[in-house]
Amino acid sequence: MNHLLHNPEYPQISYCKIEGIIYRINPDGSIKRRMFPDDVNMIAIYVKSSGKFTRRKQNFLAWEILNNKPVSDGFIIYPKDMDYSNIKGNNLGICSKEEYSTLKDALNNIQYVLKIICTELFYKVRYKVKGRTCFKKFHYEGTAKKFEKDIRLASTRLLNKYFVNK
Repeated sequence: MNHLLHNPEYPQISYCKIEGIIYRINPDGSIKRRMFPDDVNMIAIYVKSSGKFTRRKQNFLAWEILNNKPVSDGFIIYPKDMDYSNIKGNNLGICSKEEYSTLKDALNNIQYVLKIICTELFYKVRYKVKGRTCFKKFHYEGTAKKFEKDIRLASTRLLNKYFVNK
C-alpha cells in the first residue's frame, strides 16, 4: 500500500487517506492491525516526543498525519460530511473553535431549534446564536416569518461554506 502516510511523531501509526483507516504498524513498516476508535472517537497511541501513550481523537490524528504537523491550539478538525466515522483525507476540515461554535449553532437552527411560536399576543422566533437559545418577539406573523427565513438562509449559507452534501 503506497498510499499509507506516516508521521515521525507517531512511529507506530500509519494512515490511509484514501480509505480513511488508521493502522498500527510493525517496526519494519508492515501493517500489524487496523485501529478502531472507542465510543468517544479516541485512539490510544504512542507519542515519540513525550515517550508516553496517550489518547487522541481519530480525526485529529488523521489530520496531523496527513499534514505532518500538529493541530494548533484553538482549532477543531471536523468532518465535511458531518460523519465523524469518515476520516478520509478529503473529508477533513479545520476551523477555529469560534467558527465551529457558529457552525454548530447554524446546524442546530436548521435541524430543530429554529421555530416560530405563536402566543395570544405576539409571535416568538426561537433560534440559536453563540451557543444560546434566543427568542425574538414580533407583533405580526409576516415579520416573524421573514426573520425566521433570514436566519434559516444565513444558517444554510454558512453550512454550505464548510460542509458538503452526501
